[in-house]
Order: sequence, then C-alpha cells, then structure tokens
Amino acid sequence: DREAKPQWWDYYRLVRSSTEELVLDGTALGDIEFVADLGAIKHSRIHRYRFDHAQEFKLKPGDTPLDPATEGSAGTILAIDIAAGTIDLKRTGASHPRSLIPGGPVRQDAQRESLGRLADIVATAGIDGEGPHRAARELILRRRPKIAGDSGDGPLVGNTETQLEAAVRIATGLEGSTLAIQGPPGTGKTWTAARMILALVAEGRRVGVTAQSHKVIGNLLEAIDRAARDSGQPVRIGQRANGEDGQAALEDLAVYGVNEGAVAALKNGDIDVVGGTSWLWAHHSAVGAVDVLFVDEAGQFSLASACAVAAAADSLVLLGDPNQLPQVSNGVHPEGAEKSALEHLVGDGKTISPELGLFLGTTYRLHPEVNAYISDAFYEGRLETDPKTALQDLADGSPLGGVGIRYVPIEHAGAGNRSRAEADWIATAIESLVGRTWTDSDGMSRPLTARDVLVVAPYNAQVAEVRTVVEQRVGVLPNVGTVDKFQGREAPVAIYSMTSSSLDDAPRDFGFLYSGNRLNVAISRAQGLAVLVCEPALLQVACKSPEQMRLVNALCRLVEVAQTEAEAPLLVGTAQDATLEGQPTLGLI
Repeated sequence: DREAKPQWWDYYRLVRSSTEELVLDGTALGDIEFVADLGAIKHSRIHRYRFDHAQEFKLKPGDTPLDPATEGSAGTILAIDIAAGTIDLKRTGASHPRSLIPGGPVRQDAQRESLGRLADIVATAGIDGEGPHRAARELILRRRPKIAGDSGDGPLVGNTETQLEAAVRIATGLEGSTLAIQGPPGTGKTWTAARMILALVAEGRRVGVTAQSHKVIGNLLEAIDRAARDSGQPVRIGQRANGEDGQAALEDLAVYGVNEGAVAALKNGDIDVVGGTSWLWAHHSAVGAVDVLFVDEAGQFSLASACAVAAAADSLVLLGDPNQLPQVSNGVHPEGAEKSALEHLVGDGKTISPELGLFLGTTYRLHPEVNAYISDAFYEGRLETDPKTALQDLADGSPLGGVGIRYVPIEHAGAGNRSRAEADWIATAIESLVGRTWTDSDGMSRPLTARDVLVVAPYNAQVAEVRTVVEQRVGVLPNVGTVDKFQGREAPVAIYSMTSSSLDDAPRDFGFLYSGNRLNVAISRAQGLAVLVCEPALLQVACKSPEQMRLVNALCRLVEVAQTEAEAPLLVGTAQDATLEGQPTLGLI
C-alpha cells in the first residue's frame, strides 16, 4: 500500500496535466509526433514518433505506457533513440497519442496473498517455529544459510576452496534457507550462478529464476544455456512470458503463457529450469514448485518481494550487488522495510559478511589502478583483481591516455541537464583515442574504436548532446547512454559526464546527482581508463547530513586518487578551449 499510493497520486496528476506540463515533467514523454509506420509485427504495427530529445523521462523499452487523453494503452515500447529523439511503439490503435505516461501500479494480489500466508505461519508457529516458508523466515532473521555438513560457524568458503567450488557446494547443500552472493563489477556473478544451477539440475533438482524484469531473467537463462552447451550437459529451460516480449533468445526455450502451465511442467518433470517474474513465483499454484529459486539483481529486488516469492522454493539464492543500481522505491517505509533483499542481508556494511554469504572478490574486468579506487570506495578494500588485468594498457596521448583514474575539471555555468562544454571535451577525447593501441587482458593489441569508449551521463539530454556533438565533429556515433543502460557492460575506456554546473542547476535532487551507486556503475565500466568530467564546483557542495557527506566523499576520493595517479600537473588552456561555450577552463588531473 505504501508503494502503490504515491504511484496512484502521480498517475492521476499526469492524466490531468497538459501537454506542455508533461514535456517538463521528467517522468512522462510529452508532445510526441507520429513519423512513420515501420511495418507489421504479427497482429500489430510498429509506429515511430518524434520527441524533443531535451526531455527527461522514465519510460524504457518493454514498458507499456498509456495515452493520457484516453487512459488506454498506447502500445509497447520497442526502442528509444534519445539522441535522435524517436520512440518506436508496437500498437494496434489507429489514432496516435500526443503524449505517453507510465501506467498506474500493477495489481499485486498474488504477492499480497503470499505474504499473508507467511504471516499466518508466523502468527501460528512464530518467526522461528517449525513449518513451511522457512527460507523467507531465515531471510528475515538474517541467518547464516543452513548447509548440509556445515559446522555452523566460520567463513562459508573453506580454506582450500575456490569461490565457484564453494558456491556449487552450498547451492546443492542448502536446507530451507537463503544464500546471498554479492558480485561486484566484473566478478562473474552470472557465470557463477549458471554453473550453480547446472550442478543442481545434474542432481535432479528443480530450479527457478526470477528478477525485476524479463530482460534480466532472460539474460541468466541464456547464460545457463551457454554453460550447458560448454559442458555438454543437457538442460531443459522454460520461461513464463507473454508473447515475444522479454523472452530469452534460446532456440529450445519452452514458453508458458499462464502460471499454471509453467508450474505443471516443473511438477511433472517436463522442465528443469523456469524463469518468471514475482507474479509467477508468488502465485498460490507455485508453492513448493522448485527446490531452489535464484533471485537475480537482488539489490534491486525488495525484501517484501523476496519473501513473497520464497514460498515457491525450499531455498533461495540472492544474486547481485547493493552497491550498484538500487531498487526503485516510491513509498516511505519504516526503517528496514525499505531495503532490498540483498541490502537486508549485507546490513550496515558495504559487503556481505564471510559468515553470512559469498563475496565474489576477484574482478576480471578492472585494471588494478581502476580497481584500487573502486575497491576502497565501495567494497571495503575486499575487491581484488585477476593478475591478467594488469596486462590491460592504453597507449599514452593527449588529452588523456594510459590506465587508471582521471579527473577532468571543466568550468561552465548554467548547465542543468546538458553541458555543451563537457560534450565538446568528450568529442575531443574520443577523436584522439580512436586508433590508439589498446592491449587486453590476454596481451593482444588492437586499435581502439569509438565503440570502445563508453560515455555515461546522468540525463537523457546530455546523452543526446554528446551523441550530436561527437557525430558532427568526429563523424561516428558514440557509445553513450545513462547509467541504467550500461549496468553489466564494459569497455576499455569509460567517461562519466556529471553535466550540471552546480547542485542548484541540477534538475534532480542531491541523492541522484551524487549517488554513490551511479558513480560506482559509471566508473567500473572501465577495463583500463576511467575518466570523471565535471564542474569543479560540484566538489564544493554544502552537505546537510552525514549521508550527503558520504556521497560527496566518494566523489572527492576519486579526485584524490586521480591526483595521486597523474603523471603530470594540471594542464590548462588546450587548443580546444575556444570552441567551448563560455570559453571554460579545461584541465586534466
């Protein structure tokens, strides 16, 4: 109820808003114009619409927005090109919407009923009593997982075990409890989970996969299929999905259009692994359907949702990293109830306790000089690098090169959700990097391409600005997007453009602009070189709470690391200065 109420308030506000108000809203997409019919897809048509790419909005591919004029469905979003200002909708209607708004909250009767059944057990037998729903109760109590043959104390990983060996042993030995696996960037979380699932299937266990979205579910199902093919182990995979939207790209995927069909296939032994959202696993028909349920991106999966789906399994495995993108919450909750499932188990620290869960402590992506910052700032110094990452190298050059952390201060004023000055510098950087020699972790060298430079920005408008400027000046399309687009991705070079001239100019609040989770995701995309581009004033913000101090500290720490790693003092006054708005000072630390 606390989550749904503000969503309903916002829905009715958007329905009553004018087109002009929707353009400025930051949630909806206002004043769209029909461009072209791109053809048929089954019984629907694909319609393309144009919009002002300076708009900020929260719609994404896979969403089913509404037309505020009719409060009816506007179709399903297939693609959004922020820089070009176009959106493609799969739809059946003849009339065209003028604006798109998110729908109201989706009914969650199955989740409510599942939590009710859990509450009945607790009311009758106590939170620690005998009976069903054991995994959910162990999760709530933050208990060490119960594992066959486990002594009950000390680290979960044995002295002579690898992380993978421990993960497989624990997964196959879980007894009515919950295992948390925290996987920082590049540590192989999905790779590890796929092999855990194969080990369970080999023992005749039934396995479920869930997450916040069909896309995340499909990604893990595809990883399971790849692991099965690599090992030669047969595995039968199914997914509860509607039509083709969100399905895993697997040739032999069994697709179930209703919950009962997916559950029956599991209980009859027709399938080994089934993926589905919480609406499947919280459904009353799914109680006891699988032996182990894997929750992917559990740092974005609420504790309440985890407890609701837990009834479908004897045990739970939570995969993710609460230090990357957090769960989206609309309501204000009592302390503790607002956390994600993984946050709940991690507790007040940044990493999971060795006695409570597994921490995948080796990154196969980050160069040691990049990891030194990431590990210290976000993982309590526990994240180490595979030795091969030290082979990664980028040839030196101007305005930047080499490996490690760099800070580029660019002075500008009045920039809110777009900065031409930062976009111009990024274009210069990409132009200079293309063709530069990059050496990967296998010691293989090749010329860098524009796609090897990943540019992250907090706002859609800056994504469009960077794309436009780079395309005009360099003649290539840059690999640019918001943090949400790039989680899970990697590239030799990552550039994070903070865009806003000051907190007062920023269109979003303090927590958004200075989010440690977003900073972590942006910087940790880099295999070799990570670059922060921002107005120096953002380092001098007046904090009003300890939490704000912690957020700004992560940013200031990055600058300190960049200063330590720099081979040269601050460089000011490059030839590019004259082309930038307001002739800002350019620097590189």
